[in-house]
Amino acid sequence: MLRVLVFAGILAVGHGCHHSQGVPGRHKRALSPPGPAMRIADTTTLRDFFTNCMQQRAGSIFPSFQTILDYVVLDTNWYRNSDNITCSLASDSDTAECWIARLGNLIIPQSPLYAASQACISDFVTFTTEGGRDLGIGFAGEGSAGRFKRQAVLDPDVGDTDDYIKCFENKLHLPDDRNPISVPILVRFIRNHTVCKLGARIEDCKLNQTTRALVPRNFVYRLEGLTRLDSPLRYPIIYCNNDIFPIVFDVPVRRTDACYAGLVVNGVSMFRTERCAPMETMCQTKIVANGPIKIVEKKCKHGQACLSNWSGNRQNCYGENALKNGVRVCHFCCAGDLCNESSEIPSN
Repeated sequence: MLRVLVFAGILAVGHGCHHSQGVPGRHKRALSPPGPAMRIADTTTLRDFFTNCMQQRAGSIFPSFQTILDYVVLDTNWYRNSDNITCSLASDSDTAECWIARLGNLIIPQSPLYAASQACISDFVTFTTEGGRDLGIGFAGEGSAGRFKRQAVLDPDVGDTDDYIKCFENKLHLPDDRNPISVPILVRFIRNHTVCKLGARIEDCKLNQTTRALVPRNFVYRLEGLTRLDSPLRYPIIYCNNDIFPIVFDVPVRRTDACYAGLVVNGVSMFRTERCAPMETMCQTKIVANGPIKIVEKKCKHGQACLSNWSGNRQNCYGENALKNGVRVCHFCCAGDLCNESSEIPSN
């Protein structure tokens, strides 16, 4: 379905390079890395088409769909998996039927966006097979006029999101080759219209064991799970999730009286057991991985201090820079006797 976009992408890149030459005094632009930059160029026609098609078919739901289409195509695991695996040209499944079947892994079937997306997928196939003829869909940017009709909130327990939106806007820094993003529109889209499907073979929504339970009632961790690791939205999402909607653990069913304790550096060893003090209600495992060097430290820990270490250092464990540089510092907490047995870093 994306064959028509290759030539359009080449033209877009060529035009951008030509346009930037010979302009004195221009500041050096902060552009996306090669992989994301290619995605931006190759999907320009696709995103423009669906932005305007969804505006035509569902304009009463959002004043503009540019932010939503940019996020879905450029930033989600769902689109990457659809385009590269399940509905790829190589698999001979690059058809409207395949993409429509995949919608249920991203959009709530009861959402009005579900039917509108199905229709736009079919329209896009017609658009590409007929050489890009005009389907009568007008162009509309992020600031286009349109009356937003408030939708019923499908996640009633998330609380006020104003602080989250302000945090996100403050921490978001997009490359110069990305369109601006309306954070309120993105938040409403994720909160009211998306799902998090935890597939065994293909993960459209990636979550760790702790955040899985929060997905049905807290949209911010659904947003985190849907977003690609190389997305520029990843940092503000994780930062603001921890700052505005920190994970609050239930009170342990039973008290922690003993934990594994000790320190191991690049070796297999048996940890000793340690009796915990009255205020040490959790067991902690700290893992420092630096290339071939791996240090594991286990001990009893004050419950709130353990949770603060865990939530405050997630970026050092799962963040893009930590994964790219190969230097990771991870803290994990658990409640219950000898629950900190593992010395492995679980997938995020």
